[in-house]
Amino acid sequence: MLRETVSFRVTDYAAYYRSVAWQLEGLLGTASWPVATDPRPVEHCEICRWTVECKDHWRKNDDLSLVAWMSDRQRRELMEEGVGTRTALAEHPQPLPARKNAAGREALARVHAQASIQVRGERQRQVISELVSPPMDRAGALVPDSGLLMLPAPSAGDLFFDIEGDPFFGTSEVDGIDYLFGVIEPGRPGSDGEPAFHAFWSIEDGTVRPAAERRAFEEFIDLVMARLEADPGLHIYHYAPYEPTAVKRLAGRHGTRETEVDELLRGHVFVDLYRATRQGIRASVESYSIKRLEPLYSFERTVDLRDAGDSIVEFENWLEWGPAAGPSTGSGSEPSPGPSTGSGNVPSGGPSRVSGDVPPGDKRSDLLAQIEGYNRDDASPPGGCGSGWRPRGRRSRRSSARTCPVRVTSLRRTGKTARRKRRSRRWWTGCWRACPRSSATRGMRGGCWRSC
Repeated sequence: MLRETVSFRVTDYAAYYRSVAWQLEGLLGTASWPVATDPRPVEHCEICRWTVECKDHWRKNDDLSLVAWMSDRQRRELMEEGVGTRTALAEHPQPLPARKNAAGREALARVHAQASIQVRGERQRQVISELVSPPMDRAGALVPDSGLLMLPAPSAGDLFFDIEGDPFFGTSEVDGIDYLFGVIEPGRPGSDGEPAFHAFWSIEDGTVRPAAERRAFEEFIDLVMARLEADPGLHIYHYAPYEPTAVKRLAGRHGTRETEVDELLRGHVFVDLYRATRQGIRASVESYSIKRLEPLYSFERTVDLRDAGDSIVEFENWLEWGPAAGPSTGSGSEPSPGPSTGSGNVPSGGPSRVSGDVPPGDKRSDLLAQIEGYNRDDASPPGGCGSGWRPRGRRSRRSSARTCPVRVTSLRRTGKTARRKRRSRRWWTGCWRACPRSSATRGMRGGCWRSC
């Protein structure tokens, strides 16, 4: 077998070589053998085979790396000050050490408060949360577009959006692909009585294709624009910035729906619930992923896939089984609600686990149904698809969420972005200041975020 020889310029890598050589020489010159090692969380942990062992080590030693938002430099500097465990940080008297290289007073105060609530939550054996006071400017006014204040007033046409992508998929045309676009409409009931769910798959002829990705993307944008025309005040809620980033990338990659995407971005239609959550509440979790926060609103998943990595693995399995037994192609003009897909190119049916004794074709269909169920769970509004979350005036009779006791004067909806943002700020600011609940109970856990 012939092997290809590739040459690289030494100068392109000389600086990196010198850095590694310097670290190795320092280790060989000063370390005692065997060298003591201490695992630290890095990006590679997500795919490393030693992740389980490292996490066990961190928990056994109550490591500072278990504190959410704790950077590696902050961890090292706190350890230099004698604060070596999460519990020690949580119980450390204020103020913490003065500003060092990577740890200012405000940053240390944040990680101190985070460690404190995590330790309290563990001792109470439940996930707890507290409201973070909104920032004020020098005049004493609330800073707009920060924390929970960035959330607009609910609208009957609001959408909840989630994308499933595979970064490992590659062809001569693309490097990575988004294979499923899931949308939930809480204000529009489906055939099963639950909020309508639309799934747009990037699948043609039993496999994923860039052309199918373009079609699925176009169908998603067309659905959004149709709903936006009917309700100019709607917003698209997502968790973390991946969704709007992917929308911009796909519009550029395929050269389609660019005007519509520009209108959505300039109109601030996308709302990042991750940023609102991170800035607005503090919870006793090690990570602010949506799965870790689900106990706060008693959400139960229908599919046993805990993170995006699991869904990627399942999708890679689907690809490896080949297109021979895959679903037929097709595309519907209007996505149909319910558990079946909107594009009509994947078999319908609720998600279920894959059994080892079913034919390969059924395995592939079952995997797609499972991924679709995972996507629906991820896109679900707080409380789940069948929860008490409803736009005002359209609440289900079986809703148990309480109505906010503050009466906020309704403002006439306008298509102007600036006016809409001012209206949203006044709405949330009035609700926040006038709410009679204590600061420990109002907000997400108190029902305002879902009910108002």
